Amino acid sequence: MRIYTRAGDDGTTQLLGPGRVPKDDARVAAYGGVDELNAALGMLLAEPLDEEMRAELAQVQADLFTAGAELATPPGRESPAL
Repeated sequence: MRIYTRAGDDGTTQLLGPGRVPKDDARVAAYGGVDELNAALGMLLAEPLDEEMRAELAQVQADLFTAGAELATPPGRESPAL
């Protein structure tokens, strides 16, 4: 089973919508960081927590999903998260 496309071999990546951007684009780095933080919160949410903390962290995680979608949306296009 193939899990790669080779589409990024030229140093670019696809964001939401048409067009490609360099893999070192600031938005790519930003939504990568947001994604890593979201994954860490997911790991934390898998642990026993009091309900107030769980609710707060779940809200932060939901906000990070929205922020990631905004970062992956090219300027001038409407984010699918809105």
